Amino acid sequence: MCNFLVLRKSSNDNYLVTIAIGENYYNDWYENAYNLWDKYCENHGLGLIIFKEDLLDKCDENWKKANWQKLLIGYVLKKANFTVRNICFLDSDIIIKLKNKKYWKKADTKDELANKFKKALQVIPGIEYEFTQPIEMRFNELITGVRSDLAIKIYGEDLNI
Repeated sequence: MCNFLVLRKSSNDNYLVTIAIGENYYNDWYENAYNLWDKYCENHGLGLIIFKEDLLDKCDENWKKANWQKLLIGYVLKKANFTVRNICFLDSDIIIKLKNKKYWKKADTKDELANKFKKALQVIPGIEYEFTQPIEMRFNELITGVRSDLAIKIYGEDLNI
């Protein structure tokens, strides 16, 4: 199952990789972002790979929703015998500044507003959203010491367990 496209070949096996699952999402990405990404890769000596479909078949026991599939990129490329030395992942936070609550027309609380956002954004398949305050998110990252969607911290004297 080869579900990725190499849009720019790398001479040094270093790649910028992104996921745009679904034809509509891929077409939007290609139309609006491809030229900038391609130029960035050209300027930094990187290849460019995009996954247009789920990284694994939904029947595979390792299948996850799109926001977790980035963790499988190395596995899938290796399984396809594609040589990659380094992969750069890009994540983003989208920050929406709200108007003063007195101007809100369709929600009375932040939870109600977040639920309306979630419902409206369901048209984008495979993506989950977290609604939080930027300072809360950064504070949580500082507490854990990790800026990542997934982190495993091991404590104790015997790390060979």
